[in-house]
Amino acid sequence: MIFFALIILLMSSLCFAEEQPQGTAVNETIKSYIQAIESTKDEKEKAYIYKQLGDYYVSQGDFKGAAKAYSNAREVIKILSEKEKIQIANYMSWGERLGDAILLLREVLSNNPDNIEARVNLAKFISWSGHLDEALMEAEKVLSKYPNQRGALLVKANVLNWKGKPREAIPIYEQLLKEEEDFDIRLPYSYALLAAGKRDAAKKSAQLLIPIYDYQKRELSQLQDTINQATRPNFEIGYSYYRDSDHNILNRYTVGLGFPLDDYRFDIRYRHTNAKDETSKSNAEEISLGFYRKIDEVGIGGGLGYIKLHNSVEHDFLTGYAKADLDILEGQVGVLFSKSVFTDTSQLIENGIRINQISLYISQRLSDRWSIYSSYSYKDYSDNNHSHDFQITPRYSILMGNPSLGIGYTLRYWNFQRQSGGGYFDPEDFISHQLTLYFNYEKDSFYFYLEPYGGYQSYKRYGDSKSEFYGGGYALIGYKLTKTLSLELTGEGGNYAGGAATGWRYHMVGLRLKGIF
Repeated sequence: MIFFALIILLMSSLCFAEEQPQGTAVNETIKSYIQAIESTKDEKEKAYIYKQLGDYYVSQGDFKGAAKAYSNAREVIKILSEKEKIQIANYMSWGERLGDAILLLREVLSNNPDNIEARVNLAKFISWSGHLDEALMEAEKVLSKYPNQRGALLVKANVLNWKGKPREAIPIYEQLLKEEEDFDIRLPYSYALLAAGKRDAAKKSAQLLIPIYDYQKRELSQLQDTINQATRPNFEIGYSYYRDSDHNILNRYTVGLGFPLDDYRFDIRYRHTNAKDETSKSNAEEISLGFYRKIDEVGIGGGLGYIKLHNSVEHDFLTGYAKADLDILEGQVGVLFSKSVFTDTSQLIENGIRINQISLYISQRLSDRWSIYSSYSYKDYSDNNHSHDFQITPRYSILMGNPSLGIGYTLRYWNFQRQSGGGYFDPEDFISHQLTLYFNYEKDSFYFYLEPYGGYQSYKRYGDSKSEFYGGGYALIGYKLTKTLSLELTGEGGNYAGGAATGWRYHMVGLRLKGIF
């Protein structure tokens, strides 16, 4: 009876639709399905109506509605053919229900492990969900039997690209494009070229993209924005205000310009600092020029700067740095040599303390969710002091995508040769254990990043030992005024002794305008 009532409802709604605007007719049809669902207590019949509702949503191009309806039609979907199940899984993925799509394809493969179409789609959906290692494993199952299967090759190339290995992905993309031009292959190929530092090639590739569907037009627009950010000059204007519990106040103004030249990226920066405390006022002016270039797996960079300190006696110094990094295994190793000057408080500017530093770091992706970062720095100070600083941070991604959420633990050991009285925090046997949350979210023109932390620290200084809990955090709120212009507000603070040069409770707020020409 319910089935016949549904037919009557649909016929009446279709007849009524001839006298109504299209949108009203659609709403009435959906309403008829929902009324029929609510009127039956038979679960199988209800599932059948949900299936029909899902099909109707598909006919209207509403894949989110279709995915939700199909998720309630399992009793009917499980008796469909494998081809129909795969198609519904595709609709579910387009409707942002990747979990349901993956479960449906696993069901197909449990009954027929040799269904290549189902396995390729499963690999694709798993990769979209961020489980890259598992997606690559599924793709390799197909390629072990069919080495030239295009869908599996595309999944493999995309996974390699997303894992930060664009140079391994590029030959696969080029093989596929040589066989047949395809928007959904050339788009990630263009991103891979850009990630590999081949900016001109990426621009030329993007020019060959001809979008047909609305989603392709959106994705091409996003690619063009990304290429513009990488290939056009950019600028940054910023201001920050700092204050700590030792009455140090800092006002800092920054202007920066970045621009590409051939395979190099250059940056010019000017920074003016006004500092004061209860007894003195000082300021500093800095200008620097830096560059960076990526050659295959090796990146090289360096820069020179000039700083002038205005205090009771003016000083000027040359600064600079040189760095190199190497892509290795599932991450990167790097080294940095630098020569800098303390400008964090009025006393430090007055003392004119210079720092020579060498730093080593390694970062590795251990799995889809686990990564690790570790660094060691040796600093030599011009007031006859030096320090060793070691940190290690394993990190786990709880949520991947948008929003994203991660958690990390940091162990830090930091030790100075002595307490010099130079005005900076110089502890002995400093040890901290810290838990940090990482949260990122984007919505339309807004983006938000939050990094709260807390932990326990202990150290000795001037013969006194101290142990305490601490907490703090960093936050960024941004708004894209246009495609090429963004405004950001930042804030940070806390009582982590290693968070600021002086080691006291502090807070800092900043405003930054960023854009590209």
